Amino acid sequence: MTARTQFRVLGPVEYGNGLCGSSLGGRLHRSVLAVLIARVGQPASPDALVEAVWGHAPPTRPRACIQTYVSSLRGIIAEPIEYTGAAYRLDTPPESVDMVRFERAVEAARLAMHHDPGGACDLLDAALGLWRGPAFEDVADSTVLTQVARRLDELRLTALEMRMRAGLESQRLEGVASAVEPWLETCALRETFVGLAAMVLAAEGRQAEALLVIGRTRNRLREELGVNPGPSLDEVQRRLLDQDPTLVGQQATQSTPRDHNLHGDDTSFIGRTADVNQVVGLLSTNRLTTLVGPGGTGKTRLATEVGLEVHRTFAQGAWFVDLIPATSETGIWRELAATLPLVEPGTNRSLQEAVLDHLQRSSLVLILDNCEHVLEDAASVARDVMARAAHVRTLATSREPLRLRAEHLFRVEPLPTADPSSSAPSLAAQLFIDRAARTGQEPLMKADLSAIEAVCRRLDGLPLAVELAAAMTSTVTAGQILNLLADSPNAIVNRSHDRPDRHSSLRDTVAWSYGLLSASERDTLVRFAVFEGGFAIDDAHAVCADAGDGVEAITHSIMRLHEASLLVMVRGGDANRYTLLETVRAFARDLFADSPVRDELEQRHAEHFLAVAEAGFEGVWGTDEVEWLQRLYVSRPNLRRALDWWLRRDPGRAQMLAGSLTWFWLRRHLQSEAFETLHVALEASPVASPGRVRALFGLSEIVKDEDLDHATDLLVEAFDGAERFELWPDLWEIKYNLGQMAIYRGDHAAAVRHQESLFELAVRSEEPSPIQLSALALTGLWTMLCDFSAAHEWLSVADAAAAQWDSTRGFLYCDEFRGRLALAEGRFDDARSAFTSALETEEQLWSRPELPILALHLAEVAFATGDLTTAVDQTARTLARFERSHMTPEVADVTFCLRMAACLHWAVGNRRRAIDLKATAATRPDGWFRMKPMATWIAAIDGEPQAPVSAIPRTVDDLRDRMALHDLSRPSMPTGSLGIH
Repeated sequence: MTARTQFRVLGPVEYGNGLCGSSLGGRLHRSVLAVLIARVGQPASPDALVEAVWGHAPPTRPRACIQTYVSSLRGIIAEPIEYTGAAYRLDTPPESVDMVRFERAVEAARLAMHHDPGGACDLLDAALGLWRGPAFEDVADSTVLTQVARRLDELRLTALEMRMRAGLESQRLEGVASAVEPWLETCALRETFVGLAAMVLAAEGRQAEALLVIGRTRNRLREELGVNPGPSLDEVQRRLLDQDPTLVGQQATQSTPRDHNLHGDDTSFIGRTADVNQVVGLLSTNRLTTLVGPGGTGKTRLATEVGLEVHRTFAQGAWFVDLIPATSETGIWRELAATLPLVEPGTNRSLQEAVLDHLQRSSLVLILDNCEHVLEDAASVARDVMARAAHVRTLATSREPLRLRAEHLFRVEPLPTADPSSSAPSLAAQLFIDRAARTGQEPLMKADLSAIEAVCRRLDGLPLAVELAAAMTSTVTAGQILNLLADSPNAIVNRSHDRPDRHSSLRDTVAWSYGLLSASERDTLVRFAVFEGGFAIDDAHAVCADAGDGVEAITHSIMRLHEASLLVMVRGGDANRYTLLETVRAFARDLFADSPVRDELEQRHAEHFLAVAEAGFEGVWGTDEVEWLQRLYVSRPNLRRALDWWLRRDPGRAQMLAGSLTWFWLRRHLQSEAFETLHVALEASPVASPGRVRALFGLSEIVKDEDLDHATDLLVEAFDGAERFELWPDLWEIKYNLGQMAIYRGDHAAAVRHQESLFELAVRSEEPSPIQLSALALTGLWTMLCDFSAAHEWLSVADAAAAQWDSTRGFLYCDEFRGRLALAEGRFDDARSAFTSALETEEQLWSRPELPILALHLAEVAFATGDLTTAVDQTARTLARFERSHMTPEVADVTFCLRMAACLHWAVGNRRRAIDLKATAATRPDGWFRMKPMATWIAAIDGEPQAPVSAIPRTVDDLRDRMALHDLSRPSMPTGSLGIH
């Protein structure tokens, strides 16, 4: 099995490396994913998913909900969820699902039972080790998943029975009794299970307990079922009472306890079972494994639990060596000699030689804890151990790697925290609740859960931080702890007598790591406090680097701080991002507040992210649109911080920053955030400035769908400012939108005036690109007004400008408008040729569609010629192109799709749906799409909507559901049904 993505359902639903709970969406999202996992390799129809998730009580539009959930899941998981037109299928190898691996391992063990019971033990141990709780634990309330979960739970009990039987036959019973005991109450009426469990207990020398287990089962069978135990259970009891030597004490006489010095913690170990299993696997294949992670993630506890898990499998057990007292390589050998059970080394050998001689003759796990403060010395010791001791496995814990070639790193991450909308407690919250209960307080009520989750999120899910906070519940509530954290997470302090000083407060924990850095690394960490919510390496260079070799120094510091677990790297696309854990950020901010470079860095930060916003204003329209949208999205906290800085010092530049984010907000459907931010920026100062022009234009874009008059007023003021400051690009954009506003209002005369003055403005610029785009705008306007002669004249102007521009993109746009004009004139062959040419040009230029609606124009041509089948196919192709583009469809494109679907449904007699689609499309201005023949077809669809008009779809999946192309039959279209000639 390769190290690819894993799906886990033997417990709560998980994906990848611990992605679970609200990280996979809400409960219904996870239910959809769980059903697809349960049917891995098999298709699941939308109706089957609806039944599986909601049973007999689905919501009003269940298929649309399923599409929404699937679309959301596609953005979370890497494996594709295919849709064939009739069903969904999770495209992942079956072996990537723990349920499948469990079933296969149990079947293999069943086949091995008779000829290789020892091998069966290995298979069953691996299979049972996959379980983390009841199957589908967090989503098992649906009927389908309940049935699957019951089958898996039954197979789990069967596997436990097989493991007991195989262990008894092969005399391999280490740990079996402890694995079985939790099930004795649940399986008290399962005679086979109870009989085997009694035999396992007896083999460990626990005969009295074995007889007690059988006695309890006997009593329950009589009281609850009115029957006596079967002969097999009676036979086990008889053998126990007769002291059968083949059964009683078998394991006790054959098992030898392993040596170790591990001290198990008396607190529960929450959320790390999968980590323990993974590290155990690494130890089996790697000579050196290092657990790395920030202070407080629980590296020492994890290493201890791994040692307790594996010490019986090594002849000389597992030995834990704390390196905190060591200050040199000699000190490390001294700690090893004091810990390991050495024979007296004698006077002629050094401690190092004595330790290596002992290890050379041993098979054991050596745990080197807290290597970070003696990193090079610890690496030297680990290298010597690997060179001399072939059967020793070294498990190190450190806040940064040892940097040896044989080293395998395992990053210990914080515990997952829950999304605010989740109802189930996250693993971090479970740890908090468990530790809070140990303070002697009453069990926490559900009402406290939201505050607990908020505390855990504020503490980044760091186990140490969560435990320190939970310990404070002896005197304060979770809500009060949250208030303390609002000032600083370093307020959390707990002076436990059995906790190291460096772990007694969060500040002490961070200070320990900070003290191990070089002077330049400490300075860089403090500088990074200027960022909010993370940064890219280019951001760090622009804001934090000094002149000279500053860029190189910042790059080096980023690498070192990440290795030291003080920077968290977030992978994403072609560029990684970095962020500070909140505890580290609070520590750095305290130092940053007194830094002599604070004011300079804050200004550089504000200037940099203003430049990012301005570049993004153009970037979201270029070939790197997707990358720009993602960059601006992850930079939102920094953009907000920069905006706040400019609002206090230069409101005009704050307005420029806010206005420059207009297209980003619209593409990401963040209209509320856009409206609020632009409003605040404009209210900050009424003084005319280039920034105010940009912000006025931005606000007009946000409100135009709801209030055309207000949008027009904003554009008029923006136009005056753009003329005053000679802002050519903004002036052209504003003028174009004023023409659009006139079209939306049906004021065609005003639209013509605006577009002609827009062309004059473009001519004054003497640049072919705006000249062509302005001429095309007039081509479209006259086409809509059916003045085809004027439209042809302006198209000729656009063609000439495109030739001067010599841009393939320009030729593409001309072909699109040439097709629109030919379609409006009824020259369908010419229209088809022009649109086909545009599509071919587009495919040559871009890996994703520039104009996804080109295929919809071909659907118009097919519909106009009575070819309904091709019209449906091209309409479906348009939806596929939207998906391929990875862009959110613009409102104008969505309304165009809805109108095309309305025509198709009307043509085949689906009158109700056609009327509803027309009504939905009419809720938004339709711009250029009042052209013939679409305008004629839409006018022919008459009738009132049957239900309240639906909102405009915002996602491709929702749009596909609303258009319902799958409901279209393919008969010949009734002649003249929509005025087609």
